[in-house]
Amino acid sequence: MKDGHSWLFETMAELGLVGTFLMVGFLVTFFVRGISDLRFLGRSRHREVYGAFFVACIAFVLHSFIDWDWEMAVITLSFFLFAGGLLRYGALSRAAAAVVTGAEAAGETGEDVAVEVAGGAWTPRRLLSWNWLIGALCVLMMVLTAMPLIAENRIESATRLAREGKDLAAVGREADTAHKFNPLDGEPLILKALAVQAAGNVDEAERLILMAIDLEPYNDKYYRNLTRIYIQKGDGEEAAWAITRSRQLNPLESRDTGPLEEEVRKINGGKL
Repeated sequence: MKDGHSWLFETMAELGLVGTFLMVGFLVTFFVRGISDLRFLGRSRHREVYGAFFVACIAFVLHSFIDWDWEMAVITLSFFLFAGGLLRYGALSRAAAAVVTGAEAAGETGEDVAVEVAGGAWTPRRLLSWNWLIGALCVLMMVLTAMPLIAENRIESATRLAREGKDLAAVGREADTAHKFNPLDGEPLILKALAVQAAGNVDEAERLILMAIDLEPYNDKYYRNLTRIYIQKGDGEEAAWAITRSRQLNPLESRDTGPLEEEVRKINGGKL
């Protein structure tokens, strides 16, 4: 599975039984703790807020099992912010309940109990003291989300320029910008390789494609790009290796692979 809609199924496909066990263990632990903390809230005026956050977390988890929007950072971040707030709220509520129980056992007055509870219970002001951390995390997540979006925009621009074939230097600049914003994506390197290949620098194009393959070794399209480079260089052995690897990764692709295999056979005297 390359891109599953379900958080559970994609975790099973990518991380196996160990990853699935850790994921399910986290969710079970969180929800068991959240439900157990409900009994400490009593008639707290914040009980409704706690319940709303708890239901929001349940809705996120259930929906993540059938759709893909859990992959959107802002949505998943909201879940973890709610979850973190609930766990902290629950811990303070348990502490306040322990104070009440201990004070009542010691025979303290209602006013004394109220003072002790106020010292350990959850309050809006105490929650706001964490705002700087929450704000910093939100800014960080926005930056991390914006960077791939900017890179994707530059990739689209470079692709359009490459199709027009008018300004190869501009293709290279757009590809470089995309690579700076998302250095883990091989597509900008491929686009720049196409530009330098069209400009006659085959060796540089080969180097860039190999860099892209290092980033995404299971992308069959990159091996077809590499095959074209080796065909242009007349290196039949390397071309045969590259197109064979592309076929292994994607046996169902035929539109590009078939013609390239024929060209490789011509170089190698009918052999692939």
